[in-house]
Amino acid sequence: MWDMNEARAFCKFLSCGDAVSASGNSQFGAGQAPMLNIELHCKSTEDDPWKCEVKPLTHRNCSAEKEAAGVVCSGQKAPRLVGGNDTCSGRLEILLGDTWGTVCDTDWDLQDAAVVCNQLGCGAAIAAPGGAFLEEGTGPIWNYIYECNGNEMHLRDCPVSSSGHQKCSHGNGAGVICSGRCFIQLHVFVII
Repeated sequence: MWDMNEARAFCKFLSCGDAVSASGNSQFGAGQAPMLNIELHCKSTEDDPWKCEVKPLTHRNCSAEKEAAGVVCSGQKAPRLVGGNDTCSGRLEILLGDTWGTVCDTDWDLQDAAVVCNQLGCGAAIAAPGGAFLEEGTGPIWNYIYECNGNEMHLRDCPVSSSGHQKCSHGNGAGVICSGRCFIQLHVFVII
């Protein structure tokens, strides 16, 4: 059974906002990967689809051309930096649904920070400190591991994985320090 509960788990896992719709019948095509002959049963609270109950479908084979599942997510808003000297430095927070949460610093590095700085228009990444270097957050901790190469336009474009069962506390918040906002100075000369 594929419904909004499973769609929510995928949207949360991919840091893509809320689930807007869950579709079947290969609405988006058959895809290129092999078809998994499984059924997921989520309760809408999971942040990783593989934490849902997984049942193998032994009584039939699914057809990728006719039965591939799909999901539409609302999209992720731009991340924000909190607790720094300006909007270009601080603890990294992302919005999932209507809740801002701190990103865990597991494997957080300069390439990941570079994407955030670029997305926010804050120049180059100078540092990617962990350990809640300025102040600890108070909301949820998102246990996602971003694997950016540094050239992505948005954090949502980076591959992401879950840190699994690893516990992350507010003392393990990812941070970003950017060089600052880039401004272009224009000189206009009027000849009379």
